[in-house]
Amino acid sequence: MSLTIAELGLSNFKCFAGKHVLKLEPKAYGIFARYSDDAGRSNWAGKTALTEAIDLALTGRRPRDARVKSDWITNGEEKGEVDLTFSSGARVVRSMSRKGSERLFYFPPGDPEHGATQDVAQKLIDELLGLTKEDAGTWCFRQGEMSALLKMDPGPRMEMFSAWFGLEKLEECQALAASARASI
Repeated sequence: MSLTIAELGLSNFKCFAGKHVLKLEPKAYGIFARYSDDAGRSNWAGKTALTEAIDLALTGRRPRDARVKSDWITNGEEKGEVDLTFSSGARVVRSMSRKGSERLFYFPPGDPEHGATQDVAQKLIDELLGLTKEDAGTWCFRQGEMSALLKMDPGPRMEMFSAWFGLEKLEECQALAASARASI
């Protein structure tokens, strides 16, 4: 069974003031936006904010334009929250107030009352995803990062992909096979 996000809840996250809930089907999505009063305009409509909200909930990485931890909270609001529910029933909630510290909760499938918090919650999220915050570059590209990756020199780019996918042992085997073939 593949793990997907079934529901994304936002409360005062960047341009999404108030509460918003997106119910998602288990399929790939493309995010686009346009203003009703200007169909040609799509900048600053929240496309990147949606992916940043998911990244924040899962890894704690704040959005690139957030100078301090609480900068992702909608201007004028005291607290914000990102709430993810997975297809497995597991749930992740990351919240923050301007005056307090960040809070992280992980609720296992079928047990919404007995979740883990903070570091233990992050460990369980990492286990659920099979990725750590450091691995997040393999699944969440911030604005401009994909362009930079595509423009990168091929050698360093291949080294990056090799590290992401743990290909070191395969590359060692390939080198040994090439050496053995050369000696024959």
